[in-house]
Amino acid sequence: FEGRGKLTEVWDPDSPPDHRSELGTVVLLVEAEPERFASLNGAVQETRAAGVQATIVSRYVFFKPRIFATIAPGLTAAGKLKVADEMIAALQAYVDGLGSAAPAEGAKLLEALQGVDDVSEATIVDVIVWKSDLSKPASETLVEAIVTAVQGAGTDPAALKAAVSTAVSQTPPLVPTSTRIPDRSLLQSLDGGSATDEQIEAGDFQIIAEVDGQPGWVVLDIEQADIVLQESS
Repeated sequence: FEGRGKLTEVWDPDSPPDHRSELGTVVLLVEAEPERFASLNGAVQETRAAGVQATIVSRYVFFKPRIFATIAPGLTAAGKLKVADEMIAALQAYVDGLGSAAPAEGAKLLEALQGVDDVSEATIVDVIVWKSDLSKPASETLVEAIVTAVQGAGTDPAALKAAVSTAVSQTPPLVPTSTRIPDRSLLQSLDGGSATDEQIEAGDFQIIAEVDGQPGWVVLDIEQADIVLQESS
């Protein structure tokens, strides 16, 4: 991957059942910084074999903060848009500096926002959190299918062998996808509990950089519509 990331797992049609994908598809699980993901995905798509659909996934925790900010009076519409863009850039600069497994801290997010010119006060009123869809490994489903088949096969060795063989062959491939799964459990208070609305507004929260027990990266997902600006009186 030319320094862009590290390949950790592969799902393809020739892999064992717990890592087998549909014909014509390949899924690659990589460890990569979020800012490198787009170039890494582009490189894979350019080099994949013709007719093969390649999907790149990584352990990312996406979060969308909803922000209310008080700004200096008298700004034009264009000036307000500029302030919103600078707020987004400030948040992005903080998040880009976080490494693998490092949480995004509410207090640091507020500090970044309040460091923007023309912003006198900022409050994060809500945070929406998703994680990468890696939560249903095929091995778990395969084990369930085998257990179910064995329970109905009796004690005859030939029947048991046939039941297990059928379960393995008929279990559909279940591979990671490029979709997101909402997961508010990753929005936590500083002591590890669920963050309350009051703690979120006070900045006493953190977004945990973990996907299914494995370390990952936090990824900022925000746009101008997520920021409400109000002029100070």
